[in-house]
Amino acid sequence: MTNFSLYSVLACIVLDSSGKRIFAKYYDHPHQPGQNPYSSETKQVEFETGLAKKTHKDPTEVILYDGNLATFKECGDAVIYLIGPADENELLLHSLVTSIREALEMILGSSINKRTLLENYDILALTIDEFIDAGVVMQPDSTIVAGRVSRAPSQEASRQIDLSEQGILNYMSIARERISETLRQSL
Repeated sequence: MTNFSLYSVLACIVLDSSGKRIFAKYYDHPHQPGQNPYSSETKQVEFETGLAKKTHKDPTEVILYDGNLATFKECGDAVIYLIGPADENELLLHSLVTSIREALEMILGSSINKRTLLENYDILALTIDEFIDAGVVMQPDSTIVAGRVSRAPSQEASRQIDLSEQGILNYMSIARERISETLRQSL
C-alpha cells in the first residue's frame, strides 16, 4: 500500500559514534495524536541505542528497523538519521538526509563532527526545523535552507526603533525622501 500522507518523517535523530544522543526530534501526526510508538523518553533511548548498534559500520544507509524505514548519513563521528513509516518512499528520505548533511556542511564548514554540532546546536536545530515541520518535508533543497539559516539579520531589523517625537520626525523625513526619489525615477 502506498503512503499518500504528507507526514513522511517520524523522527530526526543525530547520534554520536557511541550511540549517544546529540539531537532528537520525534514527530507525532497532528490528526492522530498518540500514534507515535516512541512517545516516552525511555522508549526513545532504547530505540536510538538499538538503531546505533544496527547501523554501526553499515554501508547501506537505508534499512528497515523496528517496523520503520531508517535512512542515515555519517558526518565524522556523528550520524544523522531520518525515520519514516515502512511504506514511505526511501528515496525521499535518503535525499532529505543527504540535503540536511549538505546544508550543515555549507553552514558549519566541511568538517562536521560531534563537537561542532554541540557547539552549534542552535544552527543544527534551526536547520532541521527548516527542512521538516511536524513530520512534513517543507524544503528539500540544501542551498535554500543554508541561505535561510546562515543569513544575518538585516540592518533595519537590528536597529532600535526610536518612538520619541524626534525619532518619528526623522522616520517621516526618510520616508518623504524615498517617496520623492521614487517619483523622480518614475518620471
